Amino acid sequence: MLKHRAVATYVAAVLFSGGGMAEAEAGVTPENIQRTALDSHPGKLRKAVKVHKGGLDVWQVEIHGKDDMDHTLFYNAENGRELSFS
Repeated sequence: MLKHRAVATYVAAVLFSGGGMAEAEAGVTPENIQRTALDSHPGKLRKAVKVHKGGLDVWQVEIHGKDDMDHTLFYNAENGRELSFS
């Protein structure tokens, strides 16, 4: 009985928080990352690929900017935060 109550409490907490298991497992979508990258560096999207770098799954986004420079940006694939690699 106590085990069922704990599961029900967990499910209610997940639903109440507005999140869900599917959202948490899905990570960041390519569309979201592309939009974020183009917002910070306007220009033409060259490519966006998911790679493993620095022990993390990251989105690598390449943009040819309106400043006529090429930009390579990295974003954490789980939370969408921009990363810096040296």
